[in-house]
Amino acid sequence: MKTVHILKFPLRAYAVLLPAALLFSTATLAAEPETPLPAPAANADVEEIEITGKRTLLTFRMEMQQAEDHMFNLFNSLNSSNKLDLTCEQQTRALSHIKQRSCNRRYIEEARMDEIQLAMFLGIPAKSDLQIWNENAQNHRQFSAELKALAEQHPEMLAAIIDVVEKRKRYAEEQRERSSTGLLGNLVGNED
Repeated sequence: MKTVHILKFPLRAYAVLLPAALLFSTATLAAEPETPLPAPAANADVEEIEITGKRTLLTFRMEMQQAEDHMFNLFNSLNSSNKLDLTCEQQTRALSHIKQRSCNRRYIEEARMDEIQLAMFLGIPAKSDLQIWNENAQNHRQFSAELKALAEQHPEMLAAIIDVVEKRKRYAEEQRERSSTGLLGNLVGNED
């Protein structure tokens, strides 16, 4: 019968041994000369592995938001006035703790803040978002003209706009497709 001896170390011994082992292994690897891998023959078959899976809605939304952020940053750096800048932030809605992404033009945010200050300090009822939006028609025209001009003058701006439109469309299509299958279909996957 073979006897196996098991060494028991206190937990603090592992705190010393683990970093020492890692240090030793990296030092050993650094000391060994690196040997290059042989180049594959020109006519050799290359093994290819293809992995297919269904992307999540979160993935589509994150791609869309990254494209929006890129376009907004590009627009903000190229436009002629800071009041036209586009900004996004995570905001919680009234009576909720769930944060949602909210993107607006700076002139709309400034008009909202003015309304809030009037309501707080003078007791004047604040205008609705729709009223604020409608009162800024001139700024909307300026924003649209500036966006169009920048897209015509800067190919990277036009490419960023197209990318955002395509990503928004793809996200909306995925939302529609997944909502039609129902919750159970989304959980177990749809095999069409």
